[in-house]
Amino acid sequence: MTTFLVFVLISAFQQLTTLATNPVFTHKTRLGEIKGIEVKAYNSTIYQFKKIPYAKPPLGTLRFGKPKPFGSWNDTLNATEYGPNCMQNFYSSNSRLIPNHDRSEDCLHLNIFAPRDVSKNSSRPVMIWIHGGSFTNGQGMKFNGTKLAAVGDVIIVTINYRLNVFGFANAGVGSIRNIGLWDQRFAILWVKNNIEDYGGNPNMITIFGESSGGVSVELQAMSPKNKGLFQRAISQSIYIDGIMDWDSYESLTREIGRLLNCSECITGVNSCLDCLRSVPATNLLKAYSDGYNNINSGYGPTVDGDFIPASPVHMLSNPTSESSQMFNSVDYMAGINDCESAIHYYYSIKGEKNFDLKNGIPTDYLCNFSIPYISRTYFIECEKLSQEICKKYSPTDMSSSLSHETSLAINVHGDFGYASITTRDLDFHTRSRKGTYQYLFTHKPTWKFLKERPSWSECGANHGDEIAFVFGNPNQEGKHEWPAYNETSTNFMVLGEYRNSSVYNFHNRMSFWNKDVPRLVSDCKKASQSGNGTNNVNIENTFG
Repeated sequence: MTTFLVFVLISAFQQLTTLATNPVFTHKTRLGEIKGIEVKAYNSTIYQFKKIPYAKPPLGTLRFGKPKPFGSWNDTLNATEYGPNCMQNFYSSNSRLIPNHDRSEDCLHLNIFAPRDVSKNSSRPVMIWIHGGSFTNGQGMKFNGTKLAAVGDVIIVTINYRLNVFGFANAGVGSIRNIGLWDQRFAILWVKNNIEDYGGNPNMITIFGESSGGVSVELQAMSPKNKGLFQRAISQSIYIDGIMDWDSYESLTREIGRLLNCSECITGVNSCLDCLRSVPATNLLKAYSDGYNNINSGYGPTVDGDFIPASPVHMLSNPTSESSQMFNSVDYMAGINDCESAIHYYYSIKGEKNFDLKNGIPTDYLCNFSIPYISRTYFIECEKLSQEICKKYSPTDMSSSLSHETSLAINVHGDFGYASITTRDLDFHTRSRKGTYQYLFTHKPTWKFLKERPSWSECGANHGDEIAFVFGNPNQEGKHEWPAYNETSTNFMVLGEYRNSSVYNFHNRMSFWNKDVPRLVSDCKKASQSGNGTNNVNIENTFG
């Protein structure tokens, strides 16, 4: 593929529009008349349609169920204002970016931003944004697609999907799981079937997302159920905890049931969900929050034998599996930020250290605490493994500065938790005849999203920093050619400043995590008489 569809990362800063300044118009579609608004951006007219229902409200018996078709509407649909957020808690760090704080289970809506005209013969490419938020919070309306639609001459669609207990409750075998993923798929299907009415080409659809949205994109790209629904996928900052074979999700459901006096959650699956369906949404959300704090576990995608038939990495490892064939049938781009884990690392150790965290992270702390935690949590408790990781990320110069030690410590978590997963899955994709591309985003923004962050955490682009930047087709005339990623030339495009601490030895570090570490884990298992303990999770059972 010589030219990738306009690859742009959408702006996180909402430009609110009002009906007082933007004209309202009515548009005819096959599902019925719809009322939207016109806005101007970059000398282009953008047509906005908000709060379009793509599924029936998941109320009553539809709670915890797969989405159902909404169908058509008789009266003119008012699509001039955003709908409510799906049920979630709001956080002060980003709540100011959300146009409204309304919450409801009736939230399965999408928003469309269409440039210039919405006639069927426009046939513009389409990009569907799947928001992040750890599968617990987030919303489509936070991301205004107006500028992106204008600059890229592309239709932008942002979606809501059910979250936390409403979207990923796990009551064990026999229950429907991964409901939020089914919502996403239903929204993609709606776009496939209806975007032509808004000037879009149903055969030129790209799905893209960041963090848990990026994980969602890859899961959607792996699902054979999505065959033919989209042609390209972009995963931004996928992470190691995206999906794991832990039973803690089921434990959280039992804890929620206990808090709500649903004794059925201890004894049976169907009766448990029946009880939870009878609870008001606000009460269920509070029980979820309390349960999360009680057992320190949340919800997310899990292997269910249906949407996710088996461990994703195992399915991708088998080139003949349906999931692998689906994944390799679409163009795929993925990448990370160079300072991906700095903020997460800062908060994870904020109260657990005997040094001044403001000054940096010494190698002693990294090797004696952080690395052993990674080893026993994600691999196996093995001194040899911890020693080798420590050796890989220790300064070679004994007179090294604390600043250099801190950079290495940040790289450990970014390489392990984000970069190695991204490169591993890109390697899987190189078996296809489709385009495979990688990026490393390094531009450090001028704003401080979190005021209390120490200076060392501003090492580059932190998790999510890329979302506020918009850029166009990297292969257009006057732009640098974006080199393809393949088995022999694992190229990546640096988007931003070239920082030696980020780029130096990048492929060698990825090879360490994806080749050397699995070999070390195998050696540790062989050397241990008890094998892999019950509290250990092999990296091969994780997704990313």
